[in-house]
Amino acid sequence: MNVLVADDNPQNLYLMQVMLAGRDHVVTPVSNGAEALDLLAAAKFDLVISDILMPKIDGFELCRLVKSDPRFREVPFVLYSATYVDREDEAFARKLGADAFLLKPMEPDDFLEAIDRIVRDRETSTASPSAPHPEPEVEFLREHADRLSSKLEDKQADLDRADDEVGAREIQFQTLAQLVTEGVFRCDAAGSVDYANDRWRDMVGMPAGHVGAWDWIAGVEAADREQIGALWHDSLRRGQPFRAEFTLVRPGRAPAPILGRIEPLADQGGAISVFVGVFIDRSPPRAPEPG
Repeated sequence: MNVLVADDNPQNLYLMQVMLAGRDHVVTPVSNGAEALDLLAAAKFDLVISDILMPKIDGFELCRLVKSDPRFREVPFVLYSATYVDREDEAFARKLGADAFLLKPMEPDDFLEAIDRIVRDRETSTASPSAPHPEPEVEFLREHADRLSSKLEDKQADLDRADDEVGAREIQFQTLAQLVTEGVFRCDAAGSVDYANDRWRDMVGMPAGHVGAWDWIAGVEAADREQIGALWHDSLRRGQPFRAEFTLVRPGRAPAPILGRIEPLADQGGAISVFVGVFIDRSPPRAPEPG
């Protein structure tokens, strides 16, 4: 069986290659979803196994693209993750068409048994292949942002609960934020940014290495600016997250339609002290090369 495995962790790729090769499967490893799409268009695979948290195109987006493409839809798709482990994550994966949702780590025998069962069930099933739940793209983006936001909140909560481990936790948070394809930033209640991943800096034109006050709202199209300001102040007052759709206008670049989710986090006294934000650029993605 030809198996395509996508994971940005070289050690995970190696372990899966060893396990699957032990069952005489031919394994093709890739480090992100974009590479996986290119290979799917160029060769025939019997199974796709993908991590979720990857650069360029993550596992959720890869699953959606594979299961919505008639060329690939019949290929069983397995999501295998150590970061996205909640019931809501699995429900989202199933909604996108995933045939299985496995949690790392698994014992090799259990992992291989699960893979065999998935392939066997597909071969004997009379049901039509899995396909994403039909919904507008904006709904997918919102749910996708919610899942990512949940993980970032967990990391931020870890920071708040473990002062003695703050250095290590901060590295984990920043590593997670840097790996994802969305723009991620963190700021205080006044909007002073103390962390932003490279993607967010690129979106808003923030120079590398800059920390502190950054008026990204000034880059929002004038027609959307008042809405963003009002939502921000309401979130600060009520302690509730908000979503917004707006356009970023940047000199020398095409306007970018953005879907943003901003999450306020309270300190131990209950006052809003930190905001964590996720921006998704809704500009048309690159389509897979035709087979």
